Amino acid sequence: IAFAEHRQIAVAPLAQGQIEVISVDEGESVEHGQVLAIMDRRSIDLDIRILEARKAQLDAALLTTQVDDSATFDRDRQRAQIDIANRTNMLAQEDLRLRTSSAEKIALQAQIAELDRLQKMGLGDGAAKADAVVRLAKVAETTTQAATWVETLKTQVKQAQQRLVDVDRVGMVNKAVVMAHERDVLAADLEKSNLERGAMVLRASVDGQVAAILRRVGEIAGPQMPVMQLV
Repeated sequence: IAFAEHRQIAVAPLAQGQIEVISVDEGESVEHGQVLAIMDRRSIDLDIRILEARKAQLDAALLTTQVDDSATFDRDRQRAQIDIANRTNMLAQEDLRLRTSSAEKIALQAQIAELDRLQKMGLGDGAAKADAVVRLAKVAETTTQAATWVETLKTQVKQAQQRLVDVDRVGMVNKAVVMAHERDVLAADLEKSNLERGAMVLRASVDGQVAAILRRVGEIAGPQMPVMQLV
């Protein structure tokens, strides 16, 4: 059968591969959309199964992860609140110790000054003054320690409050968002692979006839190596 060359339409796959099925013969009439040939899809079928399995795993894991992240968020927030409460309580205790020791220090300093005055008048008790000096040294050390702890705990309270702010800011997003992004990428890859698989089924683009079959089952075809020509 002879056909006008200028009317011939090449039927070729988008990507190079092996021909698995040729479902028409030369000279056969075909309709638009009719399957003409099928390329070997074993490799892409395997890729699709792997993508589907991984996506199913992520879909299932996301349900659990969102619950886990919520529980983690609640736990972290509770810990931050407890830490703030504990350090605030410690700060209050140390502040009370500081104020008490400071008041005692002032009282001892006044007592020692009075004992000095009495000694100068020949009425003082040397033993009482010595005892007051020893007590003053201990109280002064306690006051210094308490003052240091008060400043340290003020810093720790601010840090604990910042941790609570950070927990509230982060919320439940971290792990779930990463997994959701991976799931979305897989879904896009899966859609692309399914489109590529569909393109490996070669169909007639017009009503017509098979002018020539250029390659046979098992041979390689590609964009520049058509399987057949229609007219």
